[in-house]
Amino acid sequence: MATVAGIAAETAADVAGKTAINLRATSNECFPRYSFAFLTIYFAAYPLVARYPIMIKDILGVTIYVDDFERVRDFYAHTLGLEQSSDAGLAEDGVSPNACFFRIADNSQAVYLEGGHTRRDANPDENGLSFMFVVDSAHATHARLTEAGVRFIHDAPQDLGQGNYWFRFYDPAGNIVEIVSTSEE
Repeated sequence: MATVAGIAAETAADVAGKTAINLRATSNECFPRYSFAFLTIYFAAYPLVARYPIMIKDILGVTIYVDDFERVRDFYAHTLGLEQSSDAGLAEDGVSPNACFFRIADNSQAVYLEGGHTRRDANPDENGLSFMFVVDSAHATHARLTEAGVRFIHDAPQDLGQGNYWFRFYDPAGNIVEIVSTSEE
């Protein structure tokens, strides 16, 4: 029967030897809080992660890859009201801008937008990444985006409780963007 002390000693020895450990629990006596029959721990591929976990402190920004840079930049600047802080690259012609940064609060590089990428189909059920903007009023933002002709995933802001509301929509490149308000009036 495996014991926690035995597993720890075996783990330390195997990490040093850079091999994987396979433990078989034959009953819940070995791990009474968990109900499983097989456990595999792979320290060989991730020895540093086991010893030095990554502690993320902040996020520098979000990168959005788009097909039509000008159209999407106009959307983020004028429809969503983000302030463009700088241009960041040129298209293949060497003259037209093809990338830029938008400021959010004190972060002048909060959103990086880059054109020249192939568009993929927009589907909220597909695996992907989204990002969320915080606003004062999800309802007012939803109404403004409705007037701008934005395509929504939600017909109205969803009540998250305690005065918080949330909804999702598509930007012109088909990326999913989320809005949340933390204290709706």
